[in-house]
Amino acid sequence: EPGSTLKTFVIASALRDGSIQPNTKFFCENGSFRVGDKIIKEAETKETFGNLTVAEILAVSSNIGTTKIAFKMGDERLRAGLLDFGFGTRLGLDLPGEARGTVQALPWRPHLLSNVSFGHGISVTPLQMANAYAAIANGGVLNSPYIVQSVRDTETGLVRESVAKPIRRVLTPEQATQMRIMLTGVTGPGGTGGNARVNGFYVAGKTGTAQKVNPNGRGYIKGAYISSFAGFIPSNNPKFVIYVALDSAKKGFYGGQLAAPIFSRVASYIVRKEGLAPVLLAETNTYKDKKKTLKLDTDKPRAISSVPEGDIVTSSLDLGIVPDVTNMTLREVLRRFNGKDINIKFRGQGVVSGIVPPVGSPLPKDKELTVILR
Repeated sequence: EPGSTLKTFVIASALRDGSIQPNTKFFCENGSFRVGDKIIKEAETKETFGNLTVAEILAVSSNIGTTKIAFKMGDERLRAGLLDFGFGTRLGLDLPGEARGTVQALPWRPHLLSNVSFGHGISVTPLQMANAYAAIANGGVLNSPYIVQSVRDTETGLVRESVAKPIRRVLTPEQATQMRIMLTGVTGPGGTGGNARVNGFYVAGKTGTAQKVNPNGRGYIKGAYISSFAGFIPSNNPKFVIYVALDSAKKGFYGGQLAAPIFSRVASYIVRKEGLAPVLLAETNTYKDKKKTLKLDTDKPRAISSVPEGDIVTSSLDLGIVPDVTNMTLREVLRRFNGKDINIKFRGQGVVSGIVPPVGSPLPKDKELTVILR
């Protein structure tokens, strides 16, 4: 059972079928939600969330939030979405012994639907999980993975390279961009994945903490957990997907505490080994303070994800989203966009009161923005 790393695909499935948008709000019941004769709680009893947007539900990993998203979808559509992302089926690996995992047959009782929404009551393989995150990273296409990169004929010297074989498109490019932005918010201030950050690069991903299933009977092994982090780097132009899972760690059990730091070290090594150029960020944008907590003001609308402070225009454009330039003057907007590959049109006079497409939306393909002044 994967735990909360599966929440990404509950949200992605709901996004693609139109059940939600990143800014859709759900009331998270102040930390306690009755489902039948069971009480669903957050990972920590001190977490008493009220109204959260979908992006915030993912960032803080709310069990109740994803339960409500799953209830809005229903068991048929959620199961179909998870199957589409490659869970519960073999992916066509080029080595024998590939496991299917298990996505239970319908119908699902409400308590099972809730459990599946936060990664219990379902079994997946590490390869399935990494491959599903790769589908988000590459723009929405689920591919058949391979292990052997190439085969060389010793007699002829001919080399046959393995290539990714598309299975199906699971998200539109725009939906994949929205998911990348929200997953980047998980590693931002207040998210559960802060320990996965890599200085100089945007990181997207999701933490997971799951009780370990008892292989010799029903239920779970007391005190045993699978701690995980799945993600990709750089999130604004993904090159590498990394999945880290620890089986029954000796100290601690949360994925954000155990697996995320390993992801950070592995990712940091890879991007430097491959010579990837870091994104130029101000010192405050490297998220050095890992003790920040998310203060939720439910009366204020939020963008679909958190982006670093500092030069909000550069940061947002790097992530492929429309920046917030509200209350800036025309002169300041021109200065902020100077040298950017963006076509800006202005309407009105005064200071910025709005922008089309709206703040937090994926950048349009023609890279044209209309700034409204009043």
